[in-house]
Formats: sequence, structure tokens, C-alpha cells
Amino acid sequence: ACSQVKEPERVVKNFQLAAIKFFGEFVEKYPQSKMSPGALLRKGILEMVLEDSKGATKTFEALGRQYPDSEEARSMHFLRIEALMEMGMATEAKKSVMGMLDHPDAYSARQFVHVAGMMLEHKQNELAAKLYAQALQLASDPVVDRSVIENSLFAMGKIYYADEKYSDVIESFKVLLEKYPLSGYTLEACFMLAHAYAEVGAKTEDKGARFDLFNEAIKTLNKVNKFTRDINSPMKDKADELKAKIAWESVKVY
Repeated sequence: ACSQVKEPERVVKNFQLAAIKFFGEFVEKYPQSKMSPGALLRKGILEMVLEDSKGATKTFEALGRQYPDSEEARSMHFLRIEALMEMGMATEAKKSVMGMLDHPDAYSARQFVHVAGMMLEHKQNELAAKLYAQALQLASDPVVDRSVIENSLFAMGKIYYADEKYSDVIESFKVLLEKYPLSGYTLEACFMLAHAYAEVGAKTEDKGARFDLFNEAIKTLNKVNKFTRDINSPMKDKADELKAKIAWESVKVY
């Protein structure tokens, strides 16, 4: 409760100091509690916020030493970011995320995807896009790293689509559909990609280029028909609904 106090500003530090004290006392009194690793994690985070680097280092070392098998110890950096977001300390969380981006070789592609998803949950879309982009730089094998590449390309496309950055939408979804034409994201990606082609086409002055872009929009919508014709497709029972949506989106493109 003390760690959640955000106003009035003049009392926040005193409440944070109280929270540090209470978290420490909790761990001392109930060292076997399943909540003790989380208490240490939050204690360390608050010490970081108050710029007590020695205290934070000592607390995080204790977390790793006393609870080495806990989820908090195994994923300390990422849970630290998550805890900061939960406590409403977005600025501090972003600093930790930027630290990851400044030293990308210290983390795996999957770790970047994990933190990116966390940022998306908290509406930090621009930062999430940077994390997904970094994950793609670290993921080189389209088979071994499929989940990372597929997830990152789709998430980036959706972020760009929400921000109306249609050229970037095209870039992300084109790569996604070329690498994984039967992705679980194909349907949603195709509808957004078709709209993106049409939007870019509408702003293109060159007549030939404009025609090509609108043609790509229609071709992209027609790809969805594969899901309605395949007898084994999980979408076959929604064939009529999909065909209607394709027709409507095509009308809008024309």
C-alpha cells in the first residue's frame, strides 16, 4: 500500500521508505513465504527509485542467494520492469528498457519479445515497436526462431496500423506473409495490409504506381479465399462471413 502512494508529492518519499522497511520486515519474519521473493524484488526496485544503488544491489543479491529457484530471481530484470509498471513508475521502467536496448547482446530475442509484450499491455506502443525490432535483429533462423519472428512482425504491423504508418505496415506484413504464408496471423494481417496498400495508393501521385498499389490491395484480400476453400481450414465454417468481409473491403478499395 505504501509503495502505491503517488500524491501529494511531498509525502511520496516517506511512504516509499516505509514500504522498503515493511518489505524487509516481511522477509525477515516470513522467510519461507511464497511472497518473500516478490517482497525483495519490490524492495530493491524502490531502493533503485530512491537512488540507493548500494541498498538495491544488496537486496537483489539477497534475492538471488536466498531464493535462487524463484521466478523473481530467474527473471529479475524483466520482473523489475513489470513491477515498476505495476507500481505506476513508468519513467523508471522505461529507463530499464532503454538499458536493454543500449546493450542488446546481453539479452536473447525471446527476452526482448517478452518485455515488448509487457510494454504493449501498458500502452507503450512506440517502445514496444523498438523492442520487437531489436528481437528481429537477434533472430536469424526462420525455423528455430519462428515464434519470435512471426510474433514480432505481426505486433509491429499492428502498432504501425494503429498509428496510421501505412508504409511501415506494408513492410512488416509483406515480410510476415512471405516467410509464413499460412501463419495464424494471416487473416488479420491480410485485411490490415490491404487497407494499408489502399491508403498509400490514395496518396501516390504516379498513376502507374497508384494502380499497382490498389491492385496489391485486391490481391491481398483474395489470399483470404484460400482459408475458405481449404476443407481442413479451421475457418471453413466461417467461409460465408469471410467472403462477405472480403467483398466489402474490396468495395472500399475500389
